[in-house]
Amino acid sequence: MADPTSINGPAVAPLGAKAQGYREAHQVRIRAAATRPSDPPMVQKAITRLDQIMESNRPLRGDVPRGFYLNIEI
Repeated sequence: MADPTSINGPAVAPLGAKAQGYREAHQVRIRAAATRPSDPPMVQKAITRLDQIMESNRPLRGDVPRGFYLNIEI
């Protein structure tokens, strides 16, 4: 015969912070999909320049001031 066993604790994890986090992440994805970036041309140009520099696979220069590679104001 099989011995009866008992399992302590809930069989299903209760909904809580994780479920709330998933709902919030879903809302963020919906908003991101529904909006288009409206960056000014100067920002788009700076981002394109940074992408080109990063794709070159060369290390960034260490002797340049902060913001040299992406000089934008937000």
